[in-house]
Amino acid sequence: MAILPVTALPRHLLVKCFLLDNVPSIAVQAEPRVSYASWIPDAHYPHDEVTRLPLLVAIHGSHREDHRCLNLWKDFANEHKCAVVAPLFPAMIQGPLDGEGYHYLGRAPAMGGMLAKAIAAKSVATDSPIAGLDDTSIRYDRVLLHILDEVSIRWPAIETSRIFLTGYSGGGQFVHRFAYFHADRLAALSVGAPGAVTKLDPSTPWPLGTGGMEDVFGGDLVNIDALRKVPILAVVGGEDIGSEVAELSNVLKGSQSGSVEDGPRSRIALLESLAQNWRDNGIGVKFVVVPGVGHNMEGVNGPVSDFMTEHIDAWWAARQ
Repeated sequence: MAILPVTALPRHLLVKCFLLDNVPSIAVQAEPRVSYASWIPDAHYPHDEVTRLPLLVAIHGSHREDHRCLNLWKDFANEHKCAVVAPLFPAMIQGPLDGEGYHYLGRAPAMGGMLAKAIAAKSVATDSPIAGLDDTSIRYDRVLLHILDEVSIRWPAIETSRIFLTGYSGGGQFVHRFAYFHADRLAALSVGAPGAVTKLDPSTPWPLGTGGMEDVFGGDLVNIDALRKVPILAVVGGEDIGSEVAELSNVLKGSQSGSVEDGPRSRIALLESLAQNWRDNGIGVKFVVVPGVGHNMEGVNGPVSDFMTEHIDAWWAARQ
């Protein structure tokens, strides 16, 4: 497979070729089960070879509504001159009830208990392997890095070395764990209402803490020093107190050690505990609770938009 840079085509054809404005979902060449949709504003994509366009990446929740994420940021992108990419991490890649794999970067806690055994016994095997792909070894954080590599080739004017990353619900789980390994790729980070968190605590095993992460992730190390340099927002609705996700997770994992049962059930308390853990480790975090809002991405996006406005506008100001 090859990637065609937009510079290879006449500028006036790029929208007609679906390479500017609303770009349809593109399969990731290194992991074609994953795709990404994009909004690359024609009005702001540079005409010269010097100007760069900042990139905001929006990570969906467990319902996989990637285009909902993309649509949420289109007007923002038009106003603040940035590109937007919304990946789609499909469910069921790592198992017959795999809804959480990407939350944990591909290293979710194993299912256990009687229900998990029954699921395994009743699952129907299929004979449709995809050459070169290993369900158990997929690393969703590295898939996002592959996406950034592709974006940098297809749209050379988009700045991908450091991105503005936001995720809500399951996406909030992904982005804060992504930040542990790849904070050096972040210009700003927004963590929205995750249903489970991993704290910086080497005495507590993964995924509740960072204990043993080096072994779980094949030698990759948490980069706390880099994370201390990243502006971070933690945001949640004031009525976001449901625990149904935690309860389902605990059933599927058989109440094993390391399940979310050991942490706070309210997403407010959960995110506040993560923010405090980060502050205790010298990481600056702005924690915002939006009054009157439950578990709703659009409902809490006001503070996220304000946060990204501040940092993307500063990005542009530094290049004047």
